[in-house]
Amino acid sequence: MGIFSGGEVSRDEFERLARRVEELERRLASMTSGAAATTTEGHDVPSVWEDPAMARVRDLKQRGKLVEAIKVYRQVTGAGLRQAKLAVERM
Repeated sequence: MGIFSGGEVSRDEFERLARRVEELERRLASMTSGAAATTTEGHDVPSVWEDPAMARVRDLKQRGKLVEAIKVYRQVTGAGLRQAKLAVERM
């Protein structure tokens, strides 16, 4: 495998890796929720930031209602308390 061994990568290996990256991107997109957004490649992928529920979370946070924002985030995403708290604080 040329990428990690320091050697050159064959065209076949490059194409295999490109297909793998595309597959991983599709899987990641399917794990997120929200409205569709367009990437630079022209693929429609969900955007969690365009989800109305997440807009509510951001609004609650901006109004200083952090606990309520965390509760809504947990309901929407199924995240645990710690993960939700960190995510909302980073918004």
